[in-house]
Amino acid sequence: RVARAIFMGSAPHVRQQTSRGIEDGRIRLGVVQPGEPVATFNDATGRLANQLTHLYTSAGRYWYDTQPNLRRTMEDRAANLEPEEVEAEILRRLKRIQGRGLFTAVHPCPTSADVPDESEARLVILSPQTGHRARQRGNSAALIAATEILEKRGDLPRTYSNMIIFVAPDVEYWSPLESEVRHYLAWDSIIKDLEELNLDTHQRREAADGKTRSNQTVGMRLNEAYCWLLVPTQEGTDPIKWETTRMPGPQENPVAKAVRKVQSDEQLISQWSPALLRMELDQWLWKEESHISLKRVWECLATYLYLSRLCNSDVLLDTVREGVRTQEWFGYADMVEPNGRYAGLQFGSASGSIYLNDESVLVKPDVAQKQLESDAGRPPPKPPKPKGKERSGSYRGGTDPSPDTSPKRFYGSINLDSIRASRDAQQVIEEVVQHLTSLPNVTVSVTMEIQAVTSEGFPKNTIDTVEANCQTLKFTSQGFEEE
Repeated sequence: RVARAIFMGSAPHVRQQTSRGIEDGRIRLGVVQPGEPVATFNDATGRLANQLTHLYTSAGRYWYDTQPNLRRTMEDRAANLEPEEVEAEILRRLKRIQGRGLFTAVHPCPTSADVPDESEARLVILSPQTGHRARQRGNSAALIAATEILEKRGDLPRTYSNMIIFVAPDVEYWSPLESEVRHYLAWDSIIKDLEELNLDTHQRREAADGKTRSNQTVGMRLNEAYCWLLVPTQEGTDPIKWETTRMPGPQENPVAKAVRKVQSDEQLISQWSPALLRMELDQWLWKEESHISLKRVWECLATYLYLSRLCNSDVLLDTVREGVRTQEWFGYADMVEPNGRYAGLQFGSASGSIYLNDESVLVKPDVAQKQLESDAGRPPPKPPKPKGKERSGSYRGGTDPSPDTSPKRFYGSINLDSIRASRDAQQVIEEVVQHLTSLPNVTVSVTMEIQAVTSEGFPKNTIDTVEANCQTLKFTSQGFEEE
């Protein structure tokens, strides 16, 4: 009935006619009988538009023409695409996802060697061929691939296993996603070959509309497909288990869904309580010790799956700052002196800085309290004797008005970690520069020097980007050299 109604609406026309065919509302009026569901005929109209070679549609109007439309051309090109081309397009779209939320980096479709072994939270988006499904018997392809990345980086064992979370596609969604990606690539190839195909104005518009619709559908299908969050967990020394959670939401990209899910379920922590840190210390880390290295605490948190998973070391430092404000959870010291005394002990105060290095330690509350009580009963240290030769002379009032020998200039240099340069530079500004600029009549200048060397040579796109950004940021000097 629908085909016949469209045929009757495809009356002979003249070239000056602006509107061709019959409107979809008119089709329904011509075919639907009382008591019949309209949706059945809407579905029939859509099926005809997707399958018939000589059926055209535009702006809600349908008509037949003796010239074949581009549907068959598109279908033929889609069927001839190689699987590698489809996967490459999916990978390109995954790499274009903006934002990373709580994660330091997002790695789409990597090998185990592509994921750095560093103590910062990372999200790994698995390949579309390594899917997972609900009520999977045994390990799915996604869990096998995730386990390989979790345990190794290339051929070497991975250290910071507690810093990685995975997103995987659903097996059931692969077929519609692949089909729509093929359609998109086929429409795109038609648009690139407009002149070669000798298309008229309407066919050009049809190709553009087809690519736009297919592009939107691919985005929706991609968001639907990547719906599994895979989080590794462990109870003590038991075997590793996987928490697999479905993440609904075709309107959000996989990264946004993962960030929202891990934050709501506290599978990745951006703000931590000192009480929870104390629980981890008591249960796992300092059972028989009076103190523990703060760096060791962070290494354990980043390594062992049975401990809490923090975004980065800054979360731990913020927790320690909050914890030493009271005398309830733990103390902090800059170092342990050879005689066992804690230098720079903070316990019940937040007057000092917290550092993550080899010397800094967390101290048990009772041990920190004993040192504070011992220090309270100790007489204050004598002031040091002045160094240098004594000056002799006769002065009024018997005082020595020695000239001011305070230093007049400060200079300093530091090597920053290129991976954590932003954080380290901010720490330098807070701990050094701000103290200098807070003084009156002090002129402070800060200079940043960057050096990068590669044996393979810098690619042209990197050179162009860096030089343009240097000009925008008004670098005083910059350039690339052959040696």
